[in-house]
Amino acid sequence: MKLWRLIVLSFLLVCGLANAQSTNGLNYTTYVPSGSLASPNRDTLTPLSSGTVPNLNYNWNYVLDSGRNDGVVVKFTGFFKAEEAGTYTFGITGDDGIELIMKGQTVITYWADQGPTLRSGTITLAAGEIVPITVWFYENGGGATIQFYQQVNGSWNIVPTTSLATASTYWGASSCNPCSPNTDNPNLGFESGTTQNWTISNGTGTEKTTGWSDNGDGVNTTKGMTNYQPGGGKAWSVTPYGQYMMVIQAGGASPTFDASMTSLGLTATEVTAIKNYLTGLGGNSTPTNASWAKRTVFLETGKTYVVAWQYMSTDYVPFNDGSMMTLKHITDATKIPTLNNEVKRYALLGFTNPGTGNYSTDSYGSTGWQLATITVPVSGDYVLGFASFNLGDTALSPILFVDDLQGTTTLNGQTFGPIQPNAGSSAPATPPPGPSCPNNSTCSTAAFNANTGFNNRANVWSQQTGNRVIIEQIGNYNVAIVNQSGNKNYVEIDLTGSNNATTVTQSTNSAATANYIELSISGNNNTTSLTQNGTAGTKGIYATVNSAANNLTVNQTGTGNHYAEVNLAGGGKTVDVTQSGSAGHMVKIELTGGATTITTTQQGSTQQFYSITHNCAQTSCSAITVTQGQ
Repeated sequence: MKLWRLIVLSFLLVCGLANAQSTNGLNYTTYVPSGSLASPNRDTLTPLSSGTVPNLNYNWNYVLDSGRNDGVVVKFTGFFKAEEAGTYTFGITGDDGIELIMKGQTVITYWADQGPTLRSGTITLAAGEIVPITVWFYENGGGATIQFYQQVNGSWNIVPTTSLATASTYWGASSCNPCSPNTDNPNLGFESGTTQNWTISNGTGTEKTTGWSDNGDGVNTTKGMTNYQPGGGKAWSVTPYGQYMMVIQAGGASPTFDASMTSLGLTATEVTAIKNYLTGLGGNSTPTNASWAKRTVFLETGKTYVVAWQYMSTDYVPFNDGSMMTLKHITDATKIPTLNNEVKRYALLGFTNPGTGNYSTDSYGSTGWQLATITVPVSGDYVLGFASFNLGDTALSPILFVDDLQGTTTLNGQTFGPIQPNAGSSAPATPPPGPSCPNNSTCSTAAFNANTGFNNRANVWSQQTGNRVIIEQIGNYNVAIVNQSGNKNYVEIDLTGSNNATTVTQSTNSAATANYIELSISGNNNTTSLTQNGTAGTKGIYATVNSAANNLTVNQTGTGNHYAEVNLAGGGKTVDVTQSGSAGHMVKIELTGGATTITTTQQGSTQQFYSITHNCAQTSCSAITVTQGQ
């Protein structure tokens, strides 16, 4: 069973049971491209046929059941399950073009004519992690080959059918929500400081550090806005959830509103409906120019997704401006999503004038950080878009921030909470604040995202300078005791054997501290105690315990954010995790095997997260006890 409780966010989703119709392999759709058959445009495809394949190992004449041996595009979709943690190397032999996308990350791409050529790429996955996978292939002329490989012990092997499935629930896994539409890493791909995963209308797509004004310059990223004063005696400061967020502000070479809506995939009928609504408000409310950003995301039916956004007006009433979100199925316009509780392919977000859209700011105001909600009728690829636009003129352009979760906002030095939706709006109720300290230099953004791979967290701590202890212990009846005090403590223990006792204690009192323990145990009857305490500093523990009859105790106390991730294999274990203190707490436990007793206690914080996955036969499951409180 899987328990998932997210106290900070305002809603809870209980995931569905495994899909009885899912199977091993990948789904596919074949298409006829329009225009050039070399490097065909994937936005203008006509579907031909669809079905399921067990794996990818083909040297065709006619490509699947398309009826074509040349001039055909195939899209394969499904999920890959990683059996072990580590960096995976994948390869695709293609004739002609190929592309591999996993977790929203482009791993391999060569979208051009070629003879059979093996191209490879890498991605880091956690043990048991189930990730969405998309493989694109096109055949222009001559031979038609596609073979999907995984490198194992230096040899290339076809990715086995058992590692592929048409639905994530095939293996009985459950990725409960709320989820980010980004399936790769936090902040929808902005943490690189660029909009590399997005297509943008104009702008640099890189970091904006200064030059905040009412005249925008398109789409960029930013680490934050400080003391920006649009007018009315208001001084605004905005920070992202992580290190970067996207900022969209019309100006410069911004296209027209109509052209922007077409680029985001809306039909002429939808654009007319939006314009009629806006002009019906009175005044000079005709949309003029807009800046926009869009990217493809894989979304699953049965889940609720959230995206954080904030609209800021640089204009004053009665001069209105606005912002919006769009979502369209990549190939089928009849698959209409639900955005902010309305079945539409667009949602009108923040506006300046009272009563417009979902939220209204008034003169020089802000919505604060809001959470937009998304559900989709069928699983598949969708194009997610955002736009900020002017009405009636092209001056005093509004600003739209987009992020994975809420950052912080202040007005004249005071914390500014999100405003309420307009009366009669279908938009979600005002969300509580996001998790604390995500963009603080002493706290890992990834430490508060249970869907983020371990490597992101390890890099944060292991790159710190300070006290480092690395122990490799082989054999039985060994005793290891480690005590660390001071700033930036790091312990790594790799233990192979049985009847060993390990005790690690890290004690610090500095807010600049980053405490980290990584533990790997293979063997039986081992006893391990991991303690991190002190009045300040981030504390993180990652433990992997294999085999049977092991006892693990984790105790994180004091101020500073606490993160503990425990992966267990084999039965007969006892796991006790305690987190106490005034900062944020998160525990993620994944167990495969027989009877194991798990006790988790979180106290003294208003940010308390836990995720527990216990894969066992019903008759062999043991007790799981979770206590949360002040």
